Amino acid sequence: MPFGPDCNYATFDDCVKANSGKKNPKAYCAEIMRATEEHCKQKARDQFEFEYSVRERDTQVNRTRPIGRRPWTWDIANARYVDADGNPLPYEDLRQMLYRYLEEQRVRAEQITQWMFDRNAGGNVPEWEFQMREIIKDAYGAAYMLGRGGRFQMSYRDWSYLGRAVSEQYRYLNNFAAQVVSRPFNAEDVAQAVRRANLYPLSARQVMQRGYTYARGVPELPYYPGDGSTPCLGNCGCHWDIEETATGWDCYWRLGKADNCEECPKREVRDSPLRVAAQG
Repeated sequence: MPFGPDCNYATFDDCVKANSGKKNPKAYCAEIMRATEEHCKQKARDQFEFEYSVRERDTQVNRTRPIGRRPWTWDIANARYVDADGNPLPYEDLRQMLYRYLEEQRVRAEQITQWMFDRNAGGNVPEWEFQMREIIKDAYGAAYMLGRGGRFQMSYRDWSYLGRAVSEQYRYLNNFAAQVVSRPFNAEDVAQAVRRANLYPLSARQVMQRGYTYARGVPELPYYPGDGSTPCLGNCGCHWDIEETATGWDCYWRLGKADNCEECPKREVRDSPLRVAAQG
């Protein structure tokens, strides 16, 4: 059975060879194997379930699903959430739903990172990395599907994008883990590592915006709030406001109330609006 953070080591020798630059490659690979073998088995099962869910989605694309505790459902024709009387869900309410959920994931990331540095509590890097991957997968999946209109609105394009986005975060996390095992960390280093770990779930804000714009038919935009292209990184609280026009869409960059940086007001002025032409 393959093992490793990406289930990319077919054999123990493959792992040792790939990590030959580490201080003790065999010990490192043994710990990774113990921590990830079960995960890789589950990944194989998840792949089957994923393929099944896509087939199920193909036969139920016009179904709607409630979100949160209120009876909001997805209005396919107008690409928005509505209540039982047809009133649309304000974007700010949608954003706050996401922020509350991502804050829960941030707390999980903070706790598991603090545990990882606590050797007396049994903290270790492979288990930490595995748990962080689960946090990233949960945060990105929930954020994108919330913006997109729910699981049953997902297309192959959506699944493909989401898979790439999560894999990219896994690569960043893998580099983070390599840095952690490469040298001792003092108290200041640990605090910085915790802050860095917090950014992983918060960065999922960008994928909610992508799902939100894709649901309205808008092609790829040059940047999204929370994608790391501004100094506020994953903490960016701005959003795109989309208006459909006769030839495409007018996209307005809207500032967050407090969570923005010096670059964000510049975008608000520059992108007032950003005009996107319909393709084809």
